[in-house]
Parts: sequence; C-alpha cells; structure tokens
Amino acid sequence: MEVEGLVQLADDKVTSTDFVTRGGLPAHRDNHYFEFDSFKQILKLGMTFNIKYKQRLLVNDSSLKQGGLYDISGGWRPSHFNHREGIVVDINNFKERNIKFEKFVEDHNAFAKWEGLDVSTTPHYHIRLLGKGRDE
Repeated sequence: MEVEGLVQLADDKVTSTDFVTRGGLPAHRDNHYFEFDSFKQILKLGMTFNIKYKQRLLVNDSSLKQGGLYDISGGWRPSHFNHREGIVVDINNFKERNIKFEKFVEDHNAFAKWEGLDVSTTPHYHIRLLGKGRDE
C-alpha cells in the first residue's frame, strides 16, 4: 500500500533524525516521512520541546518514503506495524518513562506510549501524532 504525499523531515535546529543506536552505529536514515498534518505536528512538538527541554527532539522511525510495510528487519513481516502511514513516530530522548513528557505530548493533541526494555532493546516513546482516537 503506497501512501501519496508524505513529507520528509530533515535535521534542523529543533529536531534531529540523526539517531545513533546504543552500540554507536548509525541507524537507518530514510524513514522520516510524515503525512502532512503529522509533519506540522512533529515540527510544533519539536519547537516547543526545544524551548521546554533545551534540546532537539530525537526523531526516529516514522514512515518509509512511500509508506506501506515498514520492513526494518528484512523479513517482510509486519514489524513496526503502526509506522505505515506517516502518523506515528518514535522519540528517543528518554532512557526511562517520563510522565511530564507524556503530559507534554498529550497537551499537543497526540498520544505517547512508553516502550521500555521489556518491549525494545532501545527504550523510546511511540507517539501517535494525530491524537488518541486511532487504534494502536
């Protein structure tokens, strides 16, 4: 399923897509595409996060260039299932759950779900940018 009109997020003063894995290796890079309203939302989150936390928002794993199956492991199975349409993104600024950040995201009409070591080898927030009403 191809998703038309996805917009690429590039590094700037408030967001960074230059994510490096825990082992110090560069992560996959061509995966920061957003549906247009989600693109506006991530920029707004990045700007206000930068003001509040004095750091760039570390953005990882939104959508591939044309959307569809997000095959990060090469097995052509639905891994990262919610990252198909450019409305979900992972945020890597925290190593442990941060309730204040969750409230910050909620105040921006988005939904944050913590994915710690019990779910992922790299703890992160899974952010649904277009609000709580969508299915996980």
